[in-house]
Amino acid sequence: MAPSDPAIVYAGGQKSSEPTIYRSANGGNTWEDVTSNLVDLHSAYDTVHAIWVSPDDPNAVVVGTSNGIFTCTVEDHSQTRTWNRTTIDYSTFDFVYDQPTGTIYAATSQGVLSSQDEGATWHEVNDGLGFLESLCIDIDSYHRLLYVGTAGGSVWRLSLPRAPGDDYFIIVDDFEIYTDNDREGEAIWQTWIDGFNVPDNGSQIGYLLPPYVEQTTVHGGVQSMPYFYDNASGYSEASMALNNRRDWTMYGVEMLTLWFRGDPANAPEPMYVAIANTRSTPAVIYHDDSGAPQINEWTQWMIDLNAFADQGVDLTDVDKLALGFGDKYHPQAGGSGLMFFDDIQLYRPPEQTR
Repeated sequence: MAPSDPAIVYAGGQKSSEPTIYRSANGGNTWEDVTSNLVDLHSAYDTVHAIWVSPDDPNAVVVGTSNGIFTCTVEDHSQTRTWNRTTIDYSTFDFVYDQPTGTIYAATSQGVLSSQDEGATWHEVNDGLGFLESLCIDIDSYHRLLYVGTAGGSVWRLSLPRAPGDDYFIIVDDFEIYTDNDREGEAIWQTWIDGFNVPDNGSQIGYLLPPYVEQTTVHGGVQSMPYFYDNASGYSEASMALNNRRDWTMYGVEMLTLWFRGDPANAPEPMYVAIANTRSTPAVIYHDDSGAPQINEWTQWMIDLNAFADQGVDLTDVDKLALGFGDKYHPQAGGSGLMFFDDIQLYRPPEQTR
């Protein structure tokens, strides 16, 4: 699936003993054969094993086949697709993408490869890999670990370094995983607990009818969180429990950053972020502009994590994050509105060069 447009889906394999790739522009309802010249670059019985789609361009596609790695160029006017051979001419079985560094990793019959130019050039990443024939690959971007499953019956793990001077971020919630299913954990209001059945809490997360998440007013990706607040009874707050990503000191992160967007019709109310441990009173940071809910463009809010630590929260084990409107500890009746939130991250600024 294309990350920038989930309606665009690619499927590959083998048909009539030839490698084949299809593309759908409507979520799989209909399909177009975009194999084009890929057959000419292969032998009989070759197949497409893996597909990677750029997070920025749904037409920037890399495929791994029995005969190597191929990229795609698209003519602007005719939309004709041409497949281009890279220097990799051996079996490639799987791809994984490291978003913080923009790196594609590939599992191949001759080990692990990496590319930082969307598949145009590749470099070996085989130091310490005890068996080269790699069949599958996955990444833990949070802990900076690459996992490789090999044909030798073993799994290998590689620690991924970061180049000096790079910034770094850990996704707390980018709101891309939520669906319209009511199965446990899939709907946004099952993760972000709002004021439902809490008389004094005027928050409502998501829309009452599907789609529950916002899919038009978004900052990044294809979804954001709608947040209705109504402070008639004093305050509005929605919170999520952190089952992972609880260490807010890892990799030297220094800031909590999130994006919000409001509307001039919203009532001005203090907006706050609160974090907590099971052993501490929540630490609360208020936005310095009480009119923030009325800002009708995407705005980044960056909070120094030391501001939470100064209030007694152990940043190595944060278990709860809350977004609220009003005075958390001294509720007063107020107004209402609709906000959108997106891309909540922990951020390490680039290192400054002397």
